Amino acid sequence: MPDFMDKYAAAMIEQTKASDLSPEKMKEKLDEIATMRENYKSPAYRVMYTYVEIFPVGLLMTLIGAFKLKRKYRNPQDVSAA
Repeated sequence: MPDFMDKYAAAMIEQTKASDLSPEKMKEKLDEIATMRENYKSPAYRVMYTYVEIFPVGLLMTLIGAFKLKRKYRNPQDVSAA
């Protein structure tokens, strides 16, 4: 979606204008949105942002899977010969 950030920023601006913020806070929020929009144009920023979103979920799922699937190692001396 090449126009994702434009649509997202427009929605955020609309939401900010609809809120009952003071003029100073509204200007701060609109400046923050503009900065985020500019940063998103950089491919490095987009890659970093994507990894920051996905990495914690992937790590958590990996740890849960490892915990569920871990094997209980037996001591070879405890196993009786059949």
